[in-house]
Amino acid sequence: MQAAGLKVGYLKPVSMQPARAGGRILDEDADFVRRSLGLDTPPWELAPIVIDTELLQSVMNGTQERDLLAVIKNACEATSRSMMWCCWKAAPVCVKVTRWA
Repeated sequence: MQAAGLKVGYLKPVSMQPARAGGRILDEDADFVRRSLGLDTPPWELAPIVIDTELLQSVMNGTQERDLLAVIKNACEATSRSMMWCCWKAAPVCVKVTRWA
């Protein structure tokens, strides 16, 4: 798609594969795709919810203050504003390609 001149983006709304880089939690898949596609978007924006032990515990005990659904919605909106095509990874083997007019 990029070879055809289309602007391509990637979004993995929820990750269960936490990794640390530069003191931040990120998803390794998102970072790989970012580098492979040459995207400027930081990997923590490509996978805005990374479930690690701390996040899981805060959700389970009711102390999670972030509105996780709002975080995902905002990431989807930000991705869709600038892309003609976007790959959404919702599960390890599921990729949905969406075209915005």
